[in-house]
Amino acid sequence: SRPRPRPALAPPQPQAPGTEPQMAQVNRTWAVAAALAVLVAGAAAFVPQRPPPMTAARRGLGGVTPLRGMVLTEENVENVLAEARDALGTLFGYEESNKDVGITGKVDFVELDGPSVVVRLTGRFWHDTPTVMMRVESYIQERIPEVVEVVMSEDSTVEK
Repeated sequence: SRPRPRPALAPPQPQAPGTEPQMAQVNRTWAVAAALAVLVAGAAAFVPQRPPPMTAARRGLGGVTPLRGMVLTEENVENVLAEARDALGTLFGYEESNKDVGITGKVDFVELDGPSVVVRLTGRFWHDTPTVMMRVESYIQERIPEVVEVVMSEDSTVEK
């Protein structure tokens, strides 16, 4: 008859008389490894979790679907642009400190063109126009994933 294989995680059993000191060391090593595995598995339950990001859904804005972000509507785009004015404040001239140094830039919603958002930029910005557009587009797309692109209207008047 063939000997039965040992389970993978079971400590080895002594094979011959006189091997007890070696086996004690092996058993001790196995016990330490098992205790460490239990400790690591248990510690994972106590790792502090990062709070979810402050999304439009958590701020209470309407038109939110739980798994996909906000629905693409004119009202939601206007709400997100209002948030962007606060969050990206150094780009625009809405704060007195920006106006004091000549930053008068403003961003306004113009229209939806399918999955594209058209905005109007006016005034003087601290950053160049492509950077401003990239930051605004990124901000909107993070909150409204249906938005394919954000484009600047033809009647935008950006000062140099």
